[in-house]
Amino acid sequence: MDARTKRIWGGLVSYANSTPTTIDMDKFRRTVAYCMPWYVAAGPLGLFAFLREEEELRQAQQHQPLVQGLLRWLITKPEERAGVFQEACGFLYEHMQHIKWRLVEVERPEHIEEELKRFNYTTAELESFHELAERYWADATRWASPPPGSQPGSPGVLKKGNSLLGISTPAKQYDDLADPICDFFLTEYQKYREREYGRMDKKPAPLVPIFACPNCKKLVMPERIGRRKYCSDCSNKARAKSYLEKASPDEGRDYQWLYRLKKARPELRRARLRQQKVQERLAEIKARQQDSHRCKELMRRMGLHVAPTN
Repeated sequence: MDARTKRIWGGLVSYANSTPTTIDMDKFRRTVAYCMPWYVAAGPLGLFAFLREEEELRQAQQHQPLVQGLLRWLITKPEERAGVFQEACGFLYEHMQHIKWRLVEVERPEHIEEELKRFNYTTAELESFHELAERYWADATRWASPPPGSQPGSPGVLKKGNSLLGISTPAKQYDDLADPICDFFLTEYQKYREREYGRMDKKPAPLVPIFACPNCKKLVMPERIGRRKYCSDCSNKARAKSYLEKASPDEGRDYQWLYRLKKARPELRRARLRQQKVQERLAEIKARQQDSHRCKELMRRMGLHVAPTN
């Protein structure tokens, strides 16, 4: 999976996990832009050129539950898809009808970075887009500015190129912000259906690289497929719960004692550590909790000279 596709899936998961009132509009705009070719996102007559911020927000709020439903449909087991099939397919079919082919003019190379910088493309990507735009303009038959040193009012120069369509290129036309998202889904589905089959004894790659956390039901885009079963929050809670279940009763009491000691003001903590009773308790804890990562970490933060944890 390339970086662009990974960014799109991550952005869609973030969008789907939000609510209509908590949508990160900057991130949503970038995700929609990544779903389109760069020359469409940068075009002066493109989708973003005609939408005001109020209309963008309205569409984002309107489509959010439908995109979430579509993602959940894509990851649902085949035998459980009946309940969400009609709404998800209806959403795809409606926006598929909006998409039409047209010719768009590629933006001038010197304007590419300015037009695309708000979408957080990488420097390498912007340089690649600039180079591609230069090729379009270099190969096009067009009227160019008079050469340097010409008299004021001199006519332009007809520059002949090899491009059949000049500075134009075929591109899809979108009517609203959900159209590029649906186009991305359909393109990914087609790529999946036409993929080359690997070894028969290997489990095939999933249709989509996301899953729903079985605990909180949030959608998750993992860094590597198959390495996680829960979202980050639930994974941390599960690890903490497992650790506490395996920990001895002494470890819990010792950790609480160290935690209270750490929370004390520095001067009060130093005074307590000079007490014989506290020194004896600390020596017992050091001897007893040699395998306790969290107790050793607390002592390390207080500078109590414990061996580093593995």
